[in-house]
Amino acid sequence: MPYKFFLLFVCFYGMIQSGFSQNFSIVGSLKDSSANTYETNAVISILKQEDSTLTKFARSNHLGKFKINDLQPGNYLLLITYPKYADFIEPFKLGTVPNLDFKEIYLSKKATILKEIIINQTAIRIKGDTTEYKADSFLVKPNATVEDLLKELPGIQVDKDGRIIAHGQTVSKILVDGQEFFGDDPTIASRNLRADAVDKVQVFDKKSDQSAFTGIDDGKSTKTINLELKDASKNGYFGKIGAAALNEYYNGQAFINSFKQSRKLAAFIITSTTEKTGLSFDESTNYGFDNNNIRIDEESGAMFITSNGGDDLGSQNYSGAGLPESIKGGLNYSNKWKGDATKTNGNYLFNKLKEHRMENSFRQNTLIDSVYFNRENVDHNSLNRRHTLSGIFETIIDSSSSLKLEANGYAGIFEKNDHFESEALAQNNQRTNNSIRKTNSTGDNLSLNASALYRKKFKKQGRTFSLNISTNYFESDQEGYLQNKSFFYDKTNILLKTDTTDQHKKNLSKQSVLRNKITYTEPLSAKSFLEINYSFSHNSSHSQTLSFNKDLNSKFSVLVDSLSNDFDYKINTHSAGINYRFNEKKYYYSFGGNISNTEFNQHDLEKNSSRKYDYINLFPQAVFNYKFNSFSNFNIKYSGKTNQPTINQLQPLKNNNDPLNIIIGNPDLRQEFKSTVQLTYSNFQVMNERYLILSSFLVHTSNMITSSYNIDSLGRRVYQPVNTDNGYAISFGSGYSIKIANTPLRLAFGPSLNYSEYNNFINGERNVTRITNILFRINAKMAKKEKYDLYATLIPSFNNSTSSISAASSTRFTNYNLNTGGSFTLPAKFEFGTDININLREKVNKYDINNNVVLLNAYIEKKLLKNDLLSLRLSINDILDQNKGYDRYINPFYMEEKTFLTFRRYGLICLTYNIMNKGGKVKKEDGTIRL
Repeated sequence: MPYKFFLLFVCFYGMIQSGFSQNFSIVGSLKDSSANTYETNAVISILKQEDSTLTKFARSNHLGKFKINDLQPGNYLLLITYPKYADFIEPFKLGTVPNLDFKEIYLSKKATILKEIIINQTAIRIKGDTTEYKADSFLVKPNATVEDLLKELPGIQVDKDGRIIAHGQTVSKILVDGQEFFGDDPTIASRNLRADAVDKVQVFDKKSDQSAFTGIDDGKSTKTINLELKDASKNGYFGKIGAAALNEYYNGQAFINSFKQSRKLAAFIITSTTEKTGLSFDESTNYGFDNNNIRIDEESGAMFITSNGGDDLGSQNYSGAGLPESIKGGLNYSNKWKGDATKTNGNYLFNKLKEHRMENSFRQNTLIDSVYFNRENVDHNSLNRRHTLSGIFETIIDSSSSLKLEANGYAGIFEKNDHFESEALAQNNQRTNNSIRKTNSTGDNLSLNASALYRKKFKKQGRTFSLNISTNYFESDQEGYLQNKSFFYDKTNILLKTDTTDQHKKNLSKQSVLRNKITYTEPLSAKSFLEINYSFSHNSSHSQTLSFNKDLNSKFSVLVDSLSNDFDYKINTHSAGINYRFNEKKYYYSFGGNISNTEFNQHDLEKNSSRKYDYINLFPQAVFNYKFNSFSNFNIKYSGKTNQPTINQLQPLKNNNDPLNIIIGNPDLRQEFKSTVQLTYSNFQVMNERYLILSSFLVHTSNMITSSYNIDSLGRRVYQPVNTDNGYAISFGSGYSIKIANTPLRLAFGPSLNYSEYNNFINGERNVTRITNILFRINAKMAKKEKYDLYATLIPSFNNSTSSISAASSTRFTNYNLNTGGSFTLPAKFEFGTDININLREKVNKYDINNNVVLLNAYIEKKLLKNDLLSLRLSINDILDQNKGYDRYINPFYMEEKTFLTFRRYGLICLTYNIMNKGGKVKKEDGTIRL
């Protein structure tokens, strides 16, 4: 198993660091760089690299020589100080030879270097569990955004969709001065805030409010970036305004930030008919196992296990398929009072997304000892609107207690119209059936969430009490029409029968959840704590689905009993738990868990039948974290949790939205239990900007909820969710980044491995699907201020899928992705930039088409006005006119390839004005002005 080898490596590394006891020494001599004379009585200090603490020091003799003995192996800094001379600093490592000779070291007088003293802070710092980057230490172009800055930081990657990966994990939240900024859409901050307004970028795992309060890790954290603004940026306002258009395409955006110390006010609006919608990245690629759908990312080769959950609007994201027309705008307000004792933060967002999408899909389905194929063409049109409000209020009641209130909600409407044409083919390419289907629906949805958290600290250090109350409500109401005509053929292609469907459909769903949790912590010693908790939750869901056929007067009034249902689903859970945590300087660990009793009550209102059952569940968890030093860390986590089936999975109802692919609920579904083990090792060398991360996880799911399907001789399929024995997912990832000394070149690379194994049923037979993905990422960047900025990324990936019941359905393919480009500063304030993205995709069967793409983009830009505040840009997208929307999915019972309508060659003329900080002057303590 990969994680076993990884754990062995970490243990070996630790033994190496602590196993040597040999003493070492350093020698050298000092000279004046200009007079070539020896320097006497200069101070030579030896500092530890990890925390800059003084280890030993000495003075140079009358010949400028020095020697320091009895040093232990490790990483150090040599610091030489002498009056009127610039400090000399050089990192070095002891551990290979007994004596290290620095030979002659030349010191320079301050007067010959600079007329004023410049203090340069280290570009990267590790402060506990937080990695902090000094923004001004990294090269970005004038008027760059935070996203441009993040791309320059070691250990952070930003992909083409704006998804941010920090230290191997997806960033789900960006804070500004510790406060929320337009909710959970990181791209609003990363793509619109100015890089020169940022003082520090801090990356950390944001713990839950309860964990941060008690100090006991509950295993819940989110990878978070905090942007700490410069003092000057906290007074005044800054932003940008831009407009771009040519022919039928346009982009427009305006973003303004107003700051007055702790009070922040921001507003933005983005409107576009291109892919630059400014919407958040597609969060469906987070790891999850709701429907066992595995997607292979064609650019990175990564395997994602995705969920199709959520309402019709989803998160109002443009996924990259189709042609969008979007408007997104919002307001953000935050403030602090009474010495930060009271804080508030509020957001309003408006989304409108109109989308036209055309797709062609080819699906290879698994059968026993054979395969069959489906082709489908889709013409999709949709319109979604949503208003969202959110707010947070925190106040410190007194020195020992605090209150935090949170609320958010949205109201939205949607319209959808789809036209489908499909056909099913046997393995010999013989047509089995084909159909023409039209669907349309309109509706609205509503979501409300609120919570209150009261916390109390007692006189005894570590003794705390907290009460958390939360409620959630969701409602969706929609109706529409289904029209379908299907044709079925025999083996000689003779038409056997025709089916016609013409129905009116209504769907109403509601869900409300109430949760209460009490937590008490008690210190057992100065280093150990005990947490005791009790919680109760009530979950109530209601789903009504109605289908109507036409009566003799052509009105939809005849209820179809087999396709209609009214269903209630209630879950009551009592849970109690205990957790123990022990803290040491270099390590901490915690373990414990909860035991719960969950009662389920299913009520079929249509059939007037009920079913009650309950489970006793155990939720274990454990965390161990060891810090070799401030730059090197190892962490292992284990957690176990249940996943209850949804009301749609339980509801005993046929869903015939696609009459050739019927879905039936299963009221006998049991909850599944998921165990997760995650290991992470990271090492950061500040002086040479080297970053190493190794991570792996293992997920085991028992009673896994997966799918069973049966297919008849006419090619009609019936799906039903069922429980299977086990499911596995194993992943190993790595990343190594280093800046080559004395060059502008930074290199990064790292392999990753993903493996999954699932069970499902095909025509009553158990099928085991095994999916493997291996990829290797190589990245190079080099930049020279006001000259050039170049990059190149190569990602080869290998993918393999096998089926236990059908060798014919096994799939194996290799992808290669090369993305390279850069920008060049030209005379007269011109800038030229280009990028080329080459995707080479191996065919998977004889029916596959050529899906290789070479995508070439370029722009030329002219800077205008003082400080380059105004820019005029001409850009051309897809110069070779080869762009092709493409995606590939691997599922336990099929492999699917999609091509879809996307943006081909087009140009834009863009004018952008950057608003530098106005009124942002800050008085220093000595009365001078700092910009």
